[in-house]
Amino acid sequence: MLAIIRNNSFLNKVMVVAGGTAAGQLIAAASSPILSRLYSPNDFGVLAVYASILSIITAIASLRFEIAIPLPEKDEEAIKLLGLSLLCIVTMTAVSAAVLYALCDILLVWLKAENIRSYLWLLPIGLFFSGMYQALSFWCIRKEEFAVIARTKFIQSLSAVIVQLFMSLMTAGPLGLIVGQIIGLSSGVNLFVRSVKQRWHLFSGIKLKDLSDTAKKYSNFFKYESPQVLINVIGQNIPQLMLATSFGITLSGFYLMAQKILGYPIALVGNSFRQVYYQKAVIASRDGKLYQLARKSTKNLSLIILLPLLLTIIVAPDLFAVIFGDGWRKAGEYARYIAIWSAMGVVNIPANAIIPILGVQRLYLIFEIIYFLARVAAAVTAVSIGNDEFAIILIAAIGVIFNVILIFGVLHIAKLRKTK
Repeated sequence: MLAIIRNNSFLNKVMVVAGGTAAGQLIAAASSPILSRLYSPNDFGVLAVYASILSIITAIASLRFEIAIPLPEKDEEAIKLLGLSLLCIVTMTAVSAAVLYALCDILLVWLKAENIRSYLWLLPIGLFFSGMYQALSFWCIRKEEFAVIARTKFIQSLSAVIVQLFMSLMTAGPLGLIVGQIIGLSSGVNLFVRSVKQRWHLFSGIKLKDLSDTAKKYSNFFKYESPQVLINVIGQNIPQLMLATSFGITLSGFYLMAQKILGYPIALVGNSFRQVYYQKAVIASRDGKLYQLARKSTKNLSLIILLPLLLTIIVAPDLFAVIFGDGWRKAGEYARYIAIWSAMGVVNIPANAIIPILGVQRLYLIFEIIYFLARVAAAVTAVSIGNDEFAIILIAAIGVIFNVILIFGVLHIAKLRKTK
C-alpha cells in the first residue's frame, strides 16, 4: 500500500497539502473548546455575519480570473492573468470600502444586526488579504508548489488561534474572533509572493494593454464564473444570514460553530484534494482522459466521506455538549443536518472543478440561478413556519438534491465531450 502511494504522484501531492492542512486544523480543533468558553454564542454570531459578508464579496474579488491561471501552457500568459487578478482585488477593495461607507445603515437594517456596526470597517481589510491569498495560491497550484501551500495552511491556523486567544484576554466581545480571522487570512501570503518573485522578469514587463487583451481572451470567467460563484456563495450563506435576521444572532453563532467543526475534516479532504486535482484535470483534459479521472475521483471521495458522515449524524449533539459545554448542544443538532450537505460538497469537487475546463460556465450559471432560487424558497418557507431546525433541514435537503444533479450532469457532459 505504501509503495503504491509513493509511486502515485497525484496522491503524493494531495498528501503534501493535506499534511499542512491537517496540522493547521489540529491546532484550530484543539483551541475550539477553549474559544467556546472565552467567547459567547452571540460573539460567534457576529463573526458568522461578518464572515458571511466577507465570503460573498471575496468570491468575486478578482472576477474569477485567478481560476484561469493554471490553464495556459506558457508562464508569460499565466502571469498576465495573475496581474489582472491582483488589479481586480485592489479595485474591489476600494469599491467595497466606498459602498460600505455609503450604504452601511441600509445593510444593518436589512440584516437586523446593528451590533456588527463597529466591525464593518474590517471588511475591506479582510477582502484584500483573502483575495490576495486566493489569487496567489492558484499561481502556486500552476507551478505545483504544493509544499508552499501546505505551509501557508499551517501558518494561517496557528496565527488565527494565537490572536483570538490573546485578544480574548485584552477585550470582550467578538473583536478578537474577527481580527484573528483576518490575521489568519493574511498569514502565508508572503510565501506565495516569494514564488512570484522568482519569475519577476515576466511580471514586471506587463503593460495595461496586456491586461486588457487577457481580460478579453478569458472573458468567460468574468461573464459566467463571477455571477455563478457569487450566487453560489450567497446561497451557501443563506442559513447564517437567515438565522441572524429571523431567529436571532445567537442561533447564527450555533450554526457557525457547527459549520466550523465540520469544516476541519472537510477542509482536510476537500481543499487538499481540490488544489491538486485541478492541476491534474488540466493535464488530463489535454490527453482526453478527463472523464475517467473525474469519475474515479468522485467514487473515491464518496467512499472516504461515508463513515465520518454516519458518525456525525449519530453522535454530534452529545459530542458538542461534552466538548464545548452543554450550552452548545444546539450547534450539535445543526451539525447533523449540515454534515449531509457538506459531504455532498466534497463529493462534487471533481465535477465542480472541471466546469471551466469543459467550458460550460454558461450552463452552470443557469444551474446556479435555479439552485439559488430553490434555496431562497426553502428559507422563506422555513421562516414562515418559524422553526429554525426545520429551516436547516430544508436547505440541506435542497443542497443534497442539487449536488447530485450537478455531479451526474457534469460527468455526463465530460463523457460526451472531447475536451481540448
